[in-house]
Amino acid sequence: ARQWRTDQVDSRIRTLPPAIVTFELQTNGQIGRVRITQSSGNRSLDYSAERAILQGNPFEPIPATCGGSAVTIDFWFQLQR
Repeated sequence: ARQWRTDQVDSRIRTLPPAIVTFELQTNGQIGRVRITQSSGNRSLDYSAERAILQGNPFEPIPATCGGSAVTIDFWFQLQR
């Protein structure tokens, strides 16, 4: 969320439906297969949400106690000004 920048979204827009970005998080914290699974209806907002995930790479590693080689995460980005 710290990487999310909305300065390219029209400043007159106060709120939008959430953009949901789904991605795989590998055990070492690396990101794989990022995609927008629900659009906010605003292309600029959707791309900014996707960029935020990519710019956050790498994330913290997944604890070994979770098992498996990766987890799938849905991250919701909700614009509210």
